[in-house]
Amino acid sequence: MILMLTGCRVDKENNTDLLLGTAALLYSFNSSPAIYITIVSHNETDSRYDYYNTESGYLQMRNAIISMAQLFSRYGAQYHFQPDWRFLEAAKLYETPANMANTNNKNILRYLKEDLGHHVDPHSHESGGYNYADVAYLISQFGVDPGDIVGGFIQSSSDPSQIIWEKFRNPVYPLKYSSSGYSWGAHVLWGGGTMFHLGEDYRSGLIRPSSADNFFTHNPSGNLIALGNCSINSNLNIALDNLVLAIYNYKIASSNRIYNISMVVFEQEVVVGGPEVLKKYEDNLKKIDAYVKQGKVQWASLNKTVTDWQAGGEIPALLPCN
Repeated sequence: MILMLTGCRVDKENNTDLLLGTAALLYSFNSSPAIYITIVSHNETDSRYDYYNTESGYLQMRNAIISMAQLFSRYGAQYHFQPDWRFLEAAKLYETPANMANTNNKNILRYLKEDLGHHVDPHSHESGGYNYADVAYLISQFGVDPGDIVGGFIQSSSDPSQIIWEKFRNPVYPLKYSSSGYSWGAHVLWGGGTMFHLGEDYRSGLIRPSSADNFFTHNPSGNLIALGNCSINSNLNIALDNLVLAIYNYKIASSNRIYNISMVVFEQEVVVGGPEVLKKYEDNLKKIDAYVKQGKVQWASLNKTVTDWQAGGEIPALLPCN
């Protein structure tokens, strides 16, 4: 394994950790820093998800979600299911009494939240006439609070018109369901990336981003909190090992920060790959569980990661984890 993290300095102006230069121990380590790990899944609106066009296809995807969620629960993992509109519109049609028999006679969103203790957040590519508020509204129609987390957004792009996350500083309103009178307020950004996830800058930690032009500068008075995108579209095992080594072995990261990392999964992968994909997920769970038992990592929801960061004084961190 190659450790890419080679040194550390502190950005005094922004009060964040940056790994640069040669290795140096800059902090006293009175307590171990906390690495919070969360499982997140997305479903999309492209042709890979044409399963949602039919009841049989929907049920294949539904069963895959249930299999994943139950597996995660067995390891005590915290899972955030972040659907887009296409799944939710299919669920309106196919969450029937007969189809809900294997989820305690509840729709799948209620089952995930109420029975398994997982979480449901909106995810939107703002396509097909739907925006984030539409997706949040659809989630609410299943008797589930959509919360206040933006489940994916364009963080950087050569086309400034694609960077729209600052609109979430104010309530947003549906396009498709504009007549509903619904509004949705977000306070947390998760899953920042680039268009098509090319050339992404993976970071671990939390900040209040300043602006679209200056995302990585912490603004204590900002009204949005951004969670790092560590391992969202990169190798989880390498990212997690590097993070653990940087904090616990090489000690080139501050001891009073909260660092986050995500394990990203897709029900479509399970439908296509079957038990082999679930085994791959379980292998990751076993690796994470070993770190949990060592006291180096803890399972945490995105919500808990944010609230613990706030309770700890909102000390910003942006640890590269490419």
